[in-house]
Amino acid sequence: DFPYYIIIGSFSTRANAERFLASASPYPGTVLTAGRNLYVAALCPGMDLAEVYESYWKVRKEKFCPSNAWILIDSFQ
Repeated sequence: DFPYYIIIGSFSTRANAERFLASASPYPGTVLTAGRNLYVAALCPGMDLAEVYESYWKVRKEKFCPSNAWILIDSFQ
């Protein structure tokens, strides 16, 4: 578990989130559960916000990345 992730999509099924993450290779990613029937495709987990922010701009240039990608900051970490 990390305090920072780049969020590239949310889905009603885990399988769809995993399929979308597969298109984001070679970036490290995981599926986060955000509630009942809500799964989030998250990339580039990190402990340092500056590093994740730098990765965010690299990911944004990729064809798979939607224009509404954002950085999750988990303040409970």
